[in-house]
Amino acid sequence: MKIIYIIFFGILNTLIFSFLNNYAKVNSRLKIGFIILLLLITITHFINPYKFSISNDLFLLLFQFSLSLLIFHSFGIILIWIEKKTHSNSRDKNIIKLIEVLSFKAIYVLIFLFQIRTIIKNWN
Repeated sequence: MKIIYIIFFGILNTLIFSFLNNYAKVNSRLKIGFIILLLLITITHFINPYKFSISNDLFLLLFQFSLSLLIFHSFGIILIWIEKKTHSNSRDKNIIKLIEVLSFKAIYVLIFLFQIRTIIKNWN
């Protein structure tokens, strides 16, 4: 069951990434399939027919971390906008690229690694 939760959060983070960024586009049919799969896993988690899943509190915490990707993305856009308004030299272009990498790419990997570690460590 650990692998199902890891796949669940991997798909969820990938869908959020493809929705917010232009780096990776996911086919519309594949998105619909992923969304249906996520809904089925979520429903199965809360029904818990096998009595073998992570706690609801942990599931909701990890889900909130996935949703926090929206906040990180928004703050990245705001930081880039502020940086462009206040400065325009070449050094600041490097800062903008750093902000883009951190808020639009790296944070997705870091949050997913945290979710994997948490699922494996806190398994009941």
